[in-house]
Amino acid sequence: MSINDLRPITNDQFAINDHPEYQMVTGNPYYRAGKTIPPHRELLARRTQKEQKGYVWTMGYNNCVGRYSQEQEYSLFTGSSLNRKLQDETDTEKLHRATTALFAAIKKTREKMRSIPRWAVSPQLLAVIRHVNRASATEYKAWISGLLNRDDDEYLSYGVHLFSSRSRGKVKDKATAFFRSCPGSRVFVTLTFIAAVSDGDAVSILNKFLTYIRKKTTGFQFLWVAERQTNNVDNPGNIHFHCIMNKRLPVAQYNALWVLQQYNSGLVGKNKYGETISRAEIDRRYQDGTMQKVLNPFDVKRVKSIGGLSQYLTKYITKQEKTPFGCSVWHCSRGVSKLFTKAVCKLSAVRSCMTLSNCRVDKKTGEVFEPVMIKEQFFMLIYINNKAHPLTFLKEMETINKWIIAGMEPDHLRKCNDELYRKYFICKN
Repeated sequence: MSINDLRPITNDQFAINDHPEYQMVTGNPYYRAGKTIPPHRELLARRTQKEQKGYVWTMGYNNCVGRYSQEQEYSLFTGSSLNRKLQDETDTEKLHRATTALFAAIKKTREKMRSIPRWAVSPQLLAVIRHVNRASATEYKAWISGLLNRDDDEYLSYGVHLFSSRSRGKVKDKATAFFRSCPGSRVFVTLTFIAAVSDGDAVSILNKFLTYIRKKTTGFQFLWVAERQTNNVDNPGNIHFHCIMNKRLPVAQYNALWVLQQYNSGLVGKNKYGETISRAEIDRRYQDGTMQKVLNPFDVKRVKSIGGLSQYLTKYITKQEKTPFGCSVWHCSRGVSKLFTKAVCKLSAVRSCMTLSNCRVDKKTGEVFEPVMIKEQFFMLIYINNKAHPLTFLKEMETINKWIIAGMEPDHLRKCNDELYRKYFICKN
């Protein structure tokens, strides 16, 4: 069937409202004798401009994505906590009614999973409740405990997490945006523990340590990623953290502070001879500034390029894919959470991602990674092989990110729709 086989219905031939076939396809001004033309066939028969496609392209540090847009409004910059819509924080009764069935399902599942150690209530559920009602985590843990009538507190954990592919991509985007927004003042810190520690206690110690730095350092921002240690002979399976910070910290001072924070939480370290180090000696070395001679769990590195950053993150993130954690697998400060990671881009930027400028050569193996476009029904994706390639197209977004890190939040988010996108990002005149 072609457009020539269709002829329009006119009021001179018959009344449109009385035509049964037309009523089935209201809005379709075409028909063929004895057959109904579906609206989507009529839509496909229309001719459009070559560049006028129903896709909105966004450029990020790790990929370029085209999504089918249905004439809606969207932000020019995305990936920030500023994009989230405000939720109702007052209708507590509605929240409790909505979660009644969910808690019943949790209780039923719990009865079937008693044999699995450290079974956990969904942390996503806790996050939703806290975000809507703004109550403390302690109150909601007690509330859930009462609903479930649990009697095995020692085996119940509130944070079994896995590093999903979505989380890994989000961490890479956030870390790269953070790295680019504070040039010249970023450091990479590895924080290990002097003794065996549970995941929950490890995060608690880390939070106290970072809180102290925030109070003592103006404009301090951070992002950390958890890693399960596999080569730790003394404490196998122990957790440690890799952090990106925007402040250069004195190593000797903060190494001593990190050790002291662990001792305050009940952990006890050993020297190179396997002898236990007393609290009195730790206090003395903290005052003398000689803590690194007996314990040095605070390591600092510098990564100067965006390619080095990608390798640093890939090394510690990809191998955590199927590793379970009893705590959050990553976290960042509010300033880093507000950073944008993707920006609406032109078709010329999309085409550049398919050129040789987006190629990468592995210097060790000689393997060449060429750009490939993945096409789905309403979705297209191009991976960024050369991490320096998209930086040219993200200058405006990176300028705003630098303002955010400096404490200047935008009053409102710039928004766009399909009509403006076609006008300013597609049309050549």
